[in-house]
Amino acid sequence: MTPAKLSFTPPSITRPITPRVVTDEIADGAVTKPKLASDIASYVPRRVVNPDFVVSNFVWDGAVHIDGLDLSGILPVGTKGVIISAYLFGGGVMASLELYPDSVVYPSTIGLSFVNSAYRFNTNHWILPVESDRLLDYETGVNTPSDLAITVIGWFI
Repeated sequence: MTPAKLSFTPPSITRPITPRVVTDEIADGAVTKPKLASDIASYVPRRVVNPDFVVSNFVWDGAVHIDGLDLSGILPVGTKGVIISAYLFGGGVMASLELYPDSVVYPSTIGLSFVNSAYRFNTNHWILPVESDRLLDYETGVNTPSDLAITVIGWFI
């Protein structure tokens, strides 16, 4: 073989590329679930008018309630995580509520913890992992708040 037969000259490319790329969108239907990795979670938004849980759904005794918050009527089987919107108002008392994934030691990095002063509102959104039973643990303070609204606004499957 001679060096001439081993050489390669790449084709020339005209800049800018023609035809021009005019959008960053992917064609409708081009990305399908089988093309994605099997462990990728999909987000499912949920629109609701009324909260899923209110003050009366919790026992305000300062204790941990294992499996105390049942989301199985809201979340479908196979849910990996839940997005919760929480609103708390003490109405004259110091009130607190913590939500945890089911059956875990309670590190603050994965629990939802909100405490408010007597007259300050506290509104937050959190994402928590969900186990197959779709139950969460919770811990309350000893004071019952005047208002509480816990709403599931979406989940990951």
